[in-house]
Amino acid sequence: MTDIQQRLLTLLTDLDALCQREGIRYYLCLETALGAYRNEAFFPSCCEANVAMTVEDALRFIKAVRKENRTDRVVDSMYTNKNYPDFTVRYGDAGTLMMQLPYNEASVVPAVAVTIHMIRYKGKRSSKIYRTTRTLWKACVKPTVAVAGFSRRAAVIACHAAKNVLGGRLFGRNLFKLWVSIHRRKNNKNVSICAGTYKFPQELIAGTTTVTLEGQAFPTFAKLETYFEKAFGKKWETCKPVYLTPSSALLASANVSYREYIRRSKDHINYKAIQKKKIKLDLIQAKVSLYNHKINGYYAIVDRTQRRFAMYEKYMPMKSTLVQLHQEERWEELNELLKPYRSALWACYKKKLGLCFDKDIFEMTMDILLREGSKTYVRKLRAMVPESHWEPLVITDYKGEPINYVG
Repeated sequence: MTDIQQRLLTLLTDLDALCQREGIRYYLCLETALGAYRNEAFFPSCCEANVAMTVEDALRFIKAVRKENRTDRVVDSMYTNKNYPDFTVRYGDAGTLMMQLPYNEASVVPAVAVTIHMIRYKGKRSSKIYRTTRTLWKACVKPTVAVAGFSRRAAVIACHAAKNVLGGRLFGRNLFKLWVSIHRRKNNKNVSICAGTYKFPQELIAGTTTVTLEGQAFPTFAKLETYFEKAFGKKWETCKPVYLTPSSALLASANVSYREYIRRSKDHINYKAIQKKKIKLDLIQAKVSLYNHKINGYYAIVDRTQRRFAMYEKYMPMKSTLVQLHQEERWEELNELLKPYRSALWACYKKKLGLCFDKDIFEMTMDILLREGSKTYVRKLRAMVPESHWEPLVITDYKGEPINYVG
C-alpha cells in the first residue's frame, strides 16, 4: 500500500466513524468497491477512493464535518465552494496534495480525498432538468467547456450573468439545493449512482453487505455483482478499470500540503500565464473532439454497410427456412438462427444506427423482440432504419447480373 493509499484508508476510516455516529448510510463504489471485492485492496498505484450516499445523507455529512471543525480535514462541494465543478462532495486530508496541472488556484481544494458520489432517485422530468443545468454549471465553472447550439450558448451567457449578479457561491449553493430537491427520495422506482446514466432498482440500495479493504471492513451494496455488471460491464471480474494514478499531469503527495507547495514554488511558476495557455489548449481540444466525433460517425456508417452485406449473404440463402419457422411459431429455433443478426442490430444501435438488409427478416426479428417485451427497443430500431434500406437489396456480379441468394 502506497503512502497516498494509507491516507485514503485513514480518510475512509474517519468517514466510517462519522457516518456511524450520525446514522448516515454510505456504500463503497466504483474502483474502490471493485478492488475490495476482487483483491481486498486498492488497485496498484490508485490514488482515489469513492463512496456513494443519497443526497440527504451527503448534506448531513457536510454539516457533520463542519461541526467537527477538524483542522486536518476539508470538505469541498458546490455547497461550500463557488468554483466546485460537479454534483459530488470531496472529504480530504488538509496535509496532502492532489491537483491536475496546469492548475487554477481558485478551483476545488487540492487534497487527497474520498469522493462522495450522489445516489439520485430518477424521474424523467427531474433528470432532464439535472442534465441541462449540470452542463450549464460546468460551462460557468470552466469557461473552456464547449457548448454546442445557439440556445445553449445563450443559456450559458445568462448563467454567467446570474452568477455575477448573485455571486458565485450563492448561485452554486442554490443550484446545489435544486439538484438535491429533484433527486430526493420520491415515488421513483429507479436510482442512478455516480454520474452514470444506468438505472438501478431501489432494491440495490435497500441493504448493505461488508467487504474488506486493506484489512478493514466497509459497507457496500448488498447486490454488489449486479452493480458491478452495470458499472463495469459483464466482464467485470477480469476488467481493467480506469482510475487516477500519479503522473506528470496529476501531482499527488501524502506529505506536502497545497499551501506548502505554493510557498515552495511561488517564485518559479506563473500560474496566470499557464492558465491562459490551458484555456487556449482546451478550446483546441474541444474542436478536435468535435471533429473526431464526426469522423467516428462516418466510420460507424461504413461499419453498418459492411454488416448489412454480411447479414444479407448469411441469411438470404436460408430465408425460406426462417419464414417457415416464423409461420409455425417455432420461436426458440428462429431466435437461435437470428442471434448473429440480433448482435449486429445491437452493435449498430449503440452507434445510433438501424440495420435492415431484408424487410421480412427484420420484421421476424422484431416479433421475437416484442415477445420478449422490448417495445421501446423495437420502436427505436424501426425509426433508425433509413428509408432507402427498406427497399430490396440487390447484389450484382461483375457482368451486372443480379445474384440470387434466396434459398
